Amino acid sequence: MATPPSKLTRRNFLHRAGLLVTAVGISGTVHSGLMDQITKKAVRKWGTDALAQTPSSVKYLVEICYRLGAQVNAMFPSAGHRTPIGSQNPDLNIYSSPNNIIPLNRDGRDTYFASFTAGQGIDRLRTVLATTPGLETVGVAASEAIGLQTGQHTSNFASRAPTGVAVCPAVLHAGSYAPARPVQGIAWGIGIDNGTVDNQRSAAYPSLDRVSSRGQFQSLFRELPMFFTRDELRLIVGSFDNQGSLMAGQEGALHRIDSMWRSAQDPRTGVFNDNDTIVANSIGGRNQSTLSLAEQLDETYTTIQPNFGATIDNPNGGAALGQALASAAAAFSLGASSTFMVALDMGDWHTDIQAFDTAASKQGQMNIVHGNALAGLWQSAAALPDPDGDGTIADHLLVKITSEFTRTALRQQNGADNGDGGTAGVVWMGKRVKNGSFGNIGGDGTITGFDSASGNLAGGPLRTEMQAYRTTLKMMGADSMAGAFGVGSAMPLDAVIK
Repeated sequence: MATPPSKLTRRNFLHRAGLLVTAVGISGTVHSGLMDQITKKAVRKWGTDALAQTPSSVKYLVEICYRLGAQVNAMFPSAGHRTPIGSQNPDLNIYSSPNNIIPLNRDGRDTYFASFTAGQGIDRLRTVLATTPGLETVGVAASEAIGLQTGQHTSNFASRAPTGVAVCPAVLHAGSYAPARPVQGIAWGIGIDNGTVDNQRSAAYPSLDRVSSRGQFQSLFRELPMFFTRDELRLIVGSFDNQGSLMAGQEGALHRIDSMWRSAQDPRTGVFNDNDTIVANSIGGRNQSTLSLAEQLDETYTTIQPNFGATIDNPNGGAALGQALASAAAAFSLGASSTFMVALDMGDWHTDIQAFDTAASKQGQMNIVHGNALAGLWQSAAALPDPDGDGTIADHLLVKITSEFTRTALRQQNGADNGDGGTAGVVWMGKRVKNGSFGNIGGDGTITGFDSASGNLAGGPLRTEMQAYRTTLKMMGADSMAGAFGVGSAMPLDAVIK
């Protein structure tokens, strides 16, 4: 009786066959980083009570780092940029007209989204957040008013790691706070740890796996052999005819579990999810069954690729952010990884002065390419179930965007925007984030900070990179590390944390 090639997803097998595999006494034959390696890592980290632990609510972290003074206000402007053009300082360094700076109001506060092309880029991101079920509580906290420690070019993003002992959020998350995964953390970009972006970690935290393309990312995942006899496979998945149909009376245990689960509603959708039904597993010779995680990642990527728009392959900043974020969403959903850091080298923006709302400008291209990537990530995260059966990926995702510095608020007398304005742009996105545009660059170019507790505009010094870093720690559930990392005296920006 032939068993045609078919696929058994990693998520289905681990979460639906785990109990059965234990019951029939063959759990010891599951190899190559599935149950045994995950359990070893968890026990080494938390002790013998590992399986009873509940992970941090931020299970998935994406850090995006812009080097060379990318204008974050090309995507997330401040409130002052909505000042009517007739009342603006003519040198105000902004390239969206006031009518194309559109708010999203949540938590009683507006976050501003620049629109260079309606329905594309950051405008599309705002629409995805506003209309996609499951994203109603995702907040976007954006600020151009984070004071720099150095004010000039540096490979050390102090908003990521402000002291010599501080560990970057992505490295810390992958090493200590994320659920164990086969490839824990990935750094995607060119020049990472080689002058472009310093990951700044201590010996206690392992390196992120470095890639610069989707091909390199896929190569991190190997086929995972699982050794069963044919009789054991028939017990688990049943017998199929040459057309791939399950034969009546020869259903496997997973089919019976499916039948039982069909009697209950899927809590995500209110109906049974047919995408979760069991499918057969292929046999690769010598009674060896194979799960190809790389193939599953590729299939999931292909499925969600339309969410990222036509610019998914555009290497804006030296890396295709759309490819990186689509790969991240696929990896999160399959339990393949937990953490991504993407480095983008945006090149010098000197004298790149364009007219308002010019989609072909550098600001417009950044807005469209990177906005589509972010929109695709959140749209996909809302639809992809968490592999641990705990809601969706969007329920546990934190995105942090950091710029090395932002361009000066007012262009210089020669028209250049190369004043290295002394501030960094920082954006947080997630369900632990309070919505709002925090701080301000007014229509006259004045930069104003905000109260760290209320978020209201406040005079005095700007919020600091140390505070931004500690805020990320607190969102991750890692605030207890603040003292060890030399930022214990820096108050977190509770105004941006739910």
